[in-house]
Amino acid sequence: MTATAQLSDHARWRRGERTARTAENLATIRELNEDGWSDAAIGRHLGIHAKSVWQARHDMGLPVADADTYVDEVAVMRAVQGDPPKTITQAEVTEVVRILTDRGHTSAFIAERLNTTTRTVSRHRHKINQESA
Repeated sequence: MTATAQLSDHARWRRGERTARTAENLATIRELNEDGWSDAAIGRHLGIHAKSVWQARHDMGLPVADADTYVDEVAVMRAVQGDPPKTITQAEVTEVVRILTDRGHTSAFIAERLNTTTRTVSRHRHKINQESA
């Protein structure tokens, strides 16, 4: 394997090696950015790290802040079933907590499903209660 083949798509893009796959990823990032997708959701969709998505957005001059309002329903359903993706946005965590709370589950159960702490679940429950008030 050559040194270039070992580099990530983002590293090759930063070095100016604009492969078709990278160009396709950049076009997809631009399109999904317009739809309000988060870095984590775009990264999951493309199979790349969210940090690479953020850097690509930044380098293309696209908005990079406040993009975590998009909720990937597949990621939410996976988390509800106990198989959360590696990267999950705060908005998605809040939605999972909302669903599992509505089903009557305890904070401990929800924390186990999300691989997090009960304190994190409590924080999201507090946020949900503030939104509904």
